[in-house]
Amino acid sequence: MRIYLQDFGDPIISGTLIEFNKLAEKLHQFAHSPEGELVIPSLTLKNPAHYPGLLQSLKLTKRESPIMISVQSNKELWVVGSAENLAFWVSHFRFPDTAKDGDHHHPESYSRAGYIQAGSLSTIIEIEDEI
Repeated sequence: MRIYLQDFGDPIISGTLIEFNKLAEKLHQFAHSPEGELVIPSLTLKNPAHYPGLLQSLKLTKRESPIMISVQSNKELWVVGSAENLAFWVSHFRFPDTAKDGDHHHPESYSRAGYIQAGSLSTIIEIEDEI
């Protein structure tokens, strides 16, 4: 998995189909566990091409609140929200077996009461054949 930061701040999380579906299971387990925080390292060795940089990790934190996504100074993508909201957000890492390069999800684009906090970044979770 790589997390690209775009010029305007919104991140793109990219990974292979197999990688995302494995990660989806791990994230699902976390969302339904008593654990309060999970950090997933990201690959940072690839040239970020036309993006300003690569973030070092994805950090999920449970807090009774709508989803708030931000980039922390130490270069991590931080997603904070209630267990219910995080469970819905992380469900977007699961793709059908027929997904191909470029297929993607926009987890913040759903209209659900109390789901996304104002000022949150928007993410794209995208299949990339070669990581």
